[in-house]
Order: sequence, then structure tokens, then C-alpha cells
Amino acid sequence: MCPIATLQVLRRLAAAFALTLSISCVVCATSGVAFAEPVFSFEGTPGKLPKTVVPIHYAIELKPDIVGLALAGVEIVDIERMTAEVDEVAVGVVATAGKA
Repeated sequence: MCPIATLQVLRRLAAAFALTLSISCVVCATSGVAFAEPVFSFEGTPGKLPKTVVPIHYAIELKPDIVGLALAGVEIVDIERMTAEVDEVAVGVVATAGKA
């Protein structure tokens, strides 16, 4: 088979495949079957913070010590209150020292 004939066959196969795909999409659309992900739910998403506060910005500064094989750092998290009842948020801070 010459290269031009091969190219024509490939084009016809691609067109047939595209047509098959479009027909199957129409069948799925009319059958009432949906394959979408569920809508995002803030309340249903797991997390360690209460749902009354939302982190809006993170700033992380790491100071690696290659010689001592240590990693020091600072993290700053800006939060937004979702309700007026929140006066304070207790944050757990972990400080570790020593070498492994």
C-alpha cells in the first residue's frame, strides 16, 4: 500500500472513531447517566481546623542545616473567621530539638 493510501485509511479510521465517540456521548447524555464528580462541600471535607475558621494564606520559611542534618523553620498562617462567635483559636505548636 502506498503512503498516500495509508494516510487516507488512517484519516477515515480517525473520522469513524470521532463519530463513534460523539454518538456514544449523545447516548450517555440522553440516558440520564452522569459521570461527574460530586460537588465540592466545605462542610463535608475533612480537616483538623474547625469549620468556623479558614486558612487564607500560608508563609513558610525553612532553614536547612546540611552539616548538622537539621531543619528549622517558621510558619505563619493567616485565617479568616467564618462566624462572629470565634474570639480565639488555639493552635498546637510543636518544637523539637536534638539530633537523630
